[in-house]
Amino acid sequence: MPNLKIVDMTGKEVGTIELSDAVFAAEPNQAVHHAAVRSYLLNQRQGTQSTKTRSEVSGGGKKPWRQKGSGRARQLREYIEIMRDKIAPHSALGLGDIPYAEGQVMYLCAETAELCGDTGYVPDTPFEEGIDKTIEWYKQERKKAK
Repeated sequence: MPNLKIVDMTGKEVGTIELSDAVFAAEPNQAVHHAAVRSYLLNQRQGTQSTKTRSEVSGGGKKPWRQKGSGRARQLREYIEIMRDKIAPHSALGLGDIPYAEGQVMYLCAETAELCGDTGYVPDTPFEEGIDKTIEWYKQERKKAK
């Protein structure tokens, strides 16, 4: 076991301490070190982002490919904007103007390629069409309940 000198404020040796091999002789785990450093660095950023709205982003128009089952992820914000446009087009989203919360997931998307490969099911309904149908169904169910 390694020993370390204990010194006082003047640099004079006042004793020694024996370090435990259980702690100091352990093999370092690079994945854990990487995760800890990455977490530390992400927490150092200010987090005052400003997200562009759909009108400020270049491009757009017709979708270049069908989304579901394509294996190409789409940002969650796009789905939220589509649902907002269908339900309450004049409401503000308020996304992108709040600093990151502690422990917040920085990037999240759904990847369906593996699920499609495992189950053999490939959805063919575009998200916009599915939301339209879901909203219409919900409105009909509310009318039935009254």
